[in-house]
Amino acid sequence: MKTTHTVVCSLLLLALALAGAHPAQAESDARPDLVSTAIADGRFEVLVAAINQADLVTTLRGEGPFTVFAPTDAAFAALPAGAVADLLKPKNQAALQRVLMTHVVAGRVLASALRPVATIKTASGARFAVGVRIGKANVVQADIQCANGIIHVIDAVLLPPAKQQEPLDASKVIAAAIDKGAPLFNAGDVEACVAVYLAAAQRLANDSGVADLARWNLAQAIEHAPADATKRAWALRHAFDRVLEDSAFEPKMEASLPAGFPEPGPVGRVLEKSYPRYRAARAEGGGQGGSFWALFQHIKKNNVEMTAPVEMTMDSSMRMKDMAFLYETPTQGAAGTQGSVKVLDLARVKVLSIGMRGRRSDEGLQLAKALLEKRVKDLGLSVSGSWRVLGYNSPMVAASKQFWELQVPVTKK
Repeated sequence: MKTTHTVVCSLLLLALALAGAHPAQAESDARPDLVSTAIADGRFEVLVAAINQADLVTTLRGEGPFTVFAPTDAAFAALPAGAVADLLKPKNQAALQRVLMTHVVAGRVLASALRPVATIKTASGARFAVGVRIGKANVVQADIQCANGIIHVIDAVLLPPAKQQEPLDASKVIAAAIDKGAPLFNAGDVEACVAVYLAAAQRLANDSGVADLARWNLAQAIEHAPADATKRAWALRHAFDRVLEDSAFEPKMEASLPAGFPEPGPVGRVLEKSYPRYRAARAEGGGQGGSFWALFQHIKKNNVEMTAPVEMTMDSSMRMKDMAFLYETPTQGAAGTQGSVKVLDLARVKVLSIGMRGRRSDEGLQLAKALLEKRVKDLGLSVSGSWRVLGYNSPMVAASKQFWELQVPVTKK
């Protein structure tokens, strides 16, 4: 939503209506301005009063042009009882300004530029647009020309979207908890430290904006914390440390990504990712050593540069079915079979993905799978393909620096 200009235009119309048109201006303009037009119309008394109460009269006497989606008095009357009176209170001036700004657009926007909500086909085969809308409001009269803009009459009041709550910064919450709790622990008041840590952990574990793995780690620490206060404080502190380490982790890249591939990461947060068409050399079999060497010999023979990640198709039990090295571009080399390696052209795919740090393990795979399955269910999606692991590091990288992603293709139900 445009703010300054947007407010100015909507309110200009109403402010001028309250204030009345200046004779000199009326004489010089071929048409009355937005506010004068609204006053003369007779359907916008509440709108005019609102502009005046919002102290936007002077501001809205600018040159414009503005397009105003003007709710009628009947539209305001349809709001919940007391809503208009509440908005018109002096203490709610800022909220009133925001509501009025929602009805104003900078520039002249004709009805012909507004997308119709539907078309109908008549018996003769002709198609016609049916209705023009903005949000949930119908435009009941369009293109009322004014000296400094256009009015479209609408049958409902447009409400600004609720202000988005700032996402919770887990690192800041944890830092504040440690700053407050650690001195209590060191002073011998362990129970007070536990209370501080527990409040922070519960707040983060229950916030959907916090990374999925972080919420799981914190929930585990809360649920399985030892009865002993000292051990409980340390269990929560170790969970905090894991969350901080995950949020600060940066994957180590040993090779370039295939063309168009999204960047790896982050750790622990389920994201939707889209992958372009790509070409892959794939070797079947769950034996990682055999498939790896077959693929390594293939890219060496065909002078193909190694890329990251390596792709591994997994079954539902998280056992590897095959491995693939990915070509730099989908036009590199040629598709086909070479010995035990199949070079495949793979279609675009949309996946849910979660990144994990450390060496890949059965326990880590099952945890990542559970977090993805939960998000698939929460979002009402359907799994549309095989699970896969994208591995970004060779065994030469220290376990603590390794990074991998578990992904599953999804579609809407």
